[in-house]
Amino acid sequence: MIKKIMILVAAILLVGTAPAFAEVPSQTIIIGSKAYDVNLLFNAAYKGEIQQAINAVPPATNQFYYKINMMTQWRTIFGNTSLTAEQIGQWPEITYIDAVGMEHIYKSGNGDEADSESFSVVDIY
Repeated sequence: MIKKIMILVAAILLVGTAPAFAEVPSQTIIIGSKAYDVNLLFNAAYKGEIQQAINAVPPATNQFYYKINMMTQWRTIFGNTSLTAEQIGQWPEITYIDAVGMEHIYKSGNGDEADSESFSVVDIY
């Protein structure tokens, strides 16, 4: 019985920690290497942090992007031009804060969400 429970626990841990392909979600504004759910733009608690992210973007680099509603492409905020796959591939690692304030890290190039936790079984007895 103990062995069955341990196998079940191990299976749940493996399934729960399996990485899946992900990208920075829609309804997002990207400012340099920071990304925010659009709802946070209207949340006074994030005003200072968002302003710091804006100030950290090097001048004349136009590292401000958005993807909202049913859009399928990322666009620049200033110029409203679509980004190419090559441009998106050059993105740095992005720190994204979702609508409830949870932080997620996405690998460079709008890739998978970076692993933040890992589990291992040391001994079952």
